[in-house]
Amino acid sequence: MDQDSQIREKAKDTTALYDAQNDRTIRFANLNELIGQSNGGKFRSFAQTLAFERLVVKANLQLQKMTPRYLLNPDEGAGLSIDVIDNYQGGLIRPVKNLSGGESFLVSLALALGLSMMASENVEVNSLFLDEGFG
Repeated sequence: MDQDSQIREKAKDTTALYDAQNDRTIRFANLNELIGQSNGGKFRSFAQTLAFERLVVKANLQLQKMTPRYLLNPDEGAGLSIDVIDNYQGGLIRPVKNLSGGESFLVSLALALGLSMMASENVEVNSLFLDEGFG
């Protein structure tokens, strides 16, 4: 009976160690689910997507001041890319590659102004726009 009591006490200790280790494993599994790769790529992608969505909202505000014809729309399946909704053509969704030079300029200007709005809100934006249209 003494031996049985000792084994039961040892089993309690082992169970307590197992539960503590299991709690720690669950915590790290949750972190892995949120952050993903060891370099934080999944979390970085998530944060970039949030910033990009804010940029598109700000750019649309600027674009509506210039012309009611266009509306920027994040391309769902292509990561951080956008399409343009052309309201003068029945809401046709156009890829930015199909825009004319003037249309591209309006979209680029709206994005630059939207980025400027974000930067004025004390959001650190480490981006650079190059417009080769001006040489």
